[in-house]
Amino acid sequence: MVHKPRNSLLTVGVNKYSRSQVVAKRVLYKRKPASAVAVCPPASNKTVEVKGAKNGGTRVIAAAKAPRFYAAEDVAQPLKNRKHAGVAKLRNTIVPGTVLILLAGRYRGKRVVFLKQLESGLLLVSGPFKVNGVPLKRVNQAYVIATSTKVELDASKIDAQLNDAYFARAKSAKKAATEEAFFEGSSLSTMDNLKDYSSKLEDIIDRIGQPIKPHIPAIARFLIVVTFLEDAIRISTQFGDQLFYLQRHRGFPWGLSHLFLIINVLTMLSCSTLVIARKHTEYAAAALLGVVVTQALGYGLIFDASFFLRNLSVIGGLLMVVSDSIDKRRQLFAGLPSVTESNKRTYFQLAGRVLLIFLFVGFILHGSWSFTRFIGAIIGFGACVMVAVGFKAKWSAMFLVLFLSVFNIVVNNWWSVENSSAHKDFLKYDFFQTLSIMGGLLLLVTIGPGGMSMDEKKKAF
Repeated sequence: MVHKPRNSLLTVGVNKYSRSQVVAKRVLYKRKPASAVAVCPPASNKTVEVKGAKNGGTRVIAAAKAPRFYAAEDVAQPLKNRKHAGVAKLRNTIVPGTVLILLAGRYRGKRVVFLKQLESGLLLVSGPFKVNGVPLKRVNQAYVIATSTKVELDASKIDAQLNDAYFARAKSAKKAATEEAFFEGSSLSTMDNLKDYSSKLEDIIDRIGQPIKPHIPAIARFLIVVTFLEDAIRISTQFGDQLFYLQRHRGFPWGLSHLFLIINVLTMLSCSTLVIARKHTEYAAAALLGVVVTQALGYGLIFDASFFLRNLSVIGGLLMVVSDSIDKRRQLFAGLPSVTESNKRTYFQLAGRVLLIFLFVGFILHGSWSFTRFIGAIIGFGACVMVAVGFKAKWSAMFLVLFLSVFNIVVNNWWSVENSSAHKDFLKYDFFQTLSIMGGLLLLVTIGPGGMSMDEKKKAF
């Protein structure tokens, strides 16, 4: 008769009883393994002399006195682990020169070129930086997708110094905790503390602005063209007054003045709509640029310094729109943009940054001076210089947006002027032009300063 095991197999990998039930049925908890039944060595005792005639003279006691207190909890002992993490095996689809797609991190969605695998198992990749802005960096192969496109790469030309130690941070030696060292360290680490505080402030602002961050580009494009929309509505509602000014003061013939105004209104309405909808943005921005030039010539304001500087800032906002609209067309290396396209976008961003600050130059040259105006001019000039050279350009542009918001409400308060006053139209025009410049600065915050800036040069290899 075949013996049937008590703990029969119900299905593959599943027994009828669990291990704890088997131990209970076999009464294994009362049995001790052979190794545990070993004879314990006797405790070491010692004999001490006891005084007194009736105490026997000597007494045997334990050599080591037992502790009076015991730990309330068992002290955890580390388990022995014989496993050691090895270097990850490189996937077959990844070879030097393979174009990879990053799936995580700051540059997620970007395409990079694989150079080699480091000793730690991480992949050494590069954009290159001059092509798509991705610097030399390490990445885990779990966060990349390998494409079928490969770039001809000579492995012998890769510098041997590009290893894990190259990316390691230098550890500063700790000084003795003396009074002199304390004051010396505080004087030397002022810039480091300032950088830490600024990075913490940036993190706080990022968390606060995270809900509206996806909508900032749309808001920026609307603000850039809002001056053209307001100008088109104003010309339409004051068509007779505009005709009278052009014919009487500018010498326009009867039919030409009508044609001039109608073309301007239609161009501003249609092209502003295209910019907001991101359709044919380059052509729409070029048409709006033509409107700025023709209006300056038609109304005879080309030699007005304040008007000229404001229009330069509006043109800077239009150039930022053009730089944002330049798409990365599919080229030879699986979506890697060509150097020509990258340079084109970079030049537009540089020109837009420089032109955007001309509004503040007009603010400095126009109006009477006071102590408050002097302090504001100094702070604003520093922010404008930082925007122009591309150093902390995003935060400088955000500061200028806040500064112009307050300035626009305080100075260009057209709503507080009577409707019969001729000064109201000029204030309204300046108000909406300032909004357009603020839109260009917001677009700078979104797309960044571009390759020709200090912020981007710091990331270059």
